[in-house]
Amino acid sequence: MADLSRIANVQIALQTAAVQRGEFGIPIIVGPLLNFTERVRVYTNYDQAVEDALPPLMLTALSDCFGQTPRPRQVKVGRRQVLDASIAATDLIALADYSLKIGATTYTFTAGATAPTAADVATGLKADIDNDVGATVTATVSGNDLVIAPIDPADFEAVELGDYLAWTGFSPMSAATAVQDDMAAIRDEDNNWYGIVPVERDIAVIEDFAEWTETQEKLLLIASNQADILNPSLATDLFSTLKNARYSRTAGLYHTNAATEYPDAAWAGRVFTIKPGGETWALKRLNSITPSNLSETNYQTIKNKGGNTFEFYQPQIALTNPGQTFSGEWIDVIRFRDWLKDLIQTNLVQLKINRDKIPYTDQGIQLIVNNLRGSLRQGQIVGGIAPDELDSDGKTIPGFVITYPLAANVDPAVKASRVLNISFVARLAGAIHLTEIDGSLAYTLD
Repeated sequence: MADLSRIANVQIALQTAAVQRGEFGIPIIVGPLLNFTERVRVYTNYDQAVEDALPPLMLTALSDCFGQTPRPRQVKVGRRQVLDASIAATDLIALADYSLKIGATTYTFTAGATAPTAADVATGLKADIDNDVGATVTATVSGNDLVIAPIDPADFEAVELGDYLAWTGFSPMSAATAVQDDMAAIRDEDNNWYGIVPVERDIAVIEDFAEWTETQEKLLLIASNQADILNPSLATDLFSTLKNARYSRTAGLYHTNAATEYPDAAWAGRVFTIKPGGETWALKRLNSITPSNLSETNYQTIKNKGGNTFEFYQPQIALTNPGQTFSGEWIDVIRFRDWLKDLIQTNLVQLKINRDKIPYTDQGIQLIVNNLRGSLRQGQIVGGIAPDELDSDGKTIPGFVITYPLAANVDPAVKASRVLNISFVARLAGAIHLTEIDGSLAYTLD
């Protein structure tokens, strides 16, 4: 049978390549742990983290993050390298087996007919590890704790605790670049997240996180109960240090119970459910978080140092305020800017790779301009860019203006370089946090 291509030869190219967009709604909670060897693990609910027997503070942070209404669809956990970790018996039971699994090897201490002490359990497990010439950790006893240290922290085996044992503490790598190294490794393995919440409350560690985050298109959320923050005459506290550094990608909450609660994780869990541009970080209720009891002086001091609070406004209403980063910029503006940049970039790249050529002509320039216009309109739809509005004279004030050249007016040298220069100006929609109303009561309206 003859081939129809003799009459009509049809070739159809697929111009459907998609460029992956950035993720601006997933928080990552970062801390030292030995439960898994990968740098990042994904959780879609709190129970999954419990099944993995993550350390207590990590579980608290995840609980506070997932405990919001609405809650995030997923939360990621980032692993920092561990110098050593402490383990202790939680129940002291006669004849009980106390075991931990490191890689494929299980180490066990079996109690005698008399209930052991916690130190007995730690000593027994240490002895079993010491007897293994192929052990990948060293073991010591400190008081009631068994302290294990990976021989090679960068190439360790995951540790799984058996019944009656619990993590009691971790020592992360102490090198000055440890946070930067850990975050770079986390990012290189999985960069599909936006907000960072560190589990550790150590001031130097938080400052290292802030310094690293400022070099990335990410957002860092922290909380502290450092007493010096409440002293208006001091400028050496954590919040003052972060403010003086003008960090625009770090936002901090002063919280009385920051040592045991994670309002920063709860804040991320609550607001990251809202699309960038459609949110404000002020006036948010946080489930499972105890509001701080602060005076007006306390609030003004915290605000002046670039921080935020979560406190009662009425007996049953506790809210976050004011929703700023340490540079004084609104958190939502930083997040929306990052989202808009990613949207414009990915839309434009997708346009170019799905066409054989965009000519340097008026028609080609319009393809680029229309692509940009579509991205900016999307910014209006989500609420980050103001819509077209009328002024008091009835004149239309556009939400954005794009400036671009005619092909004939482009310098030949620029055209030869194949670079098109266009620009835009857009009006932020902003948000109303405070409403001031002046009124009066009278018997007439005159």
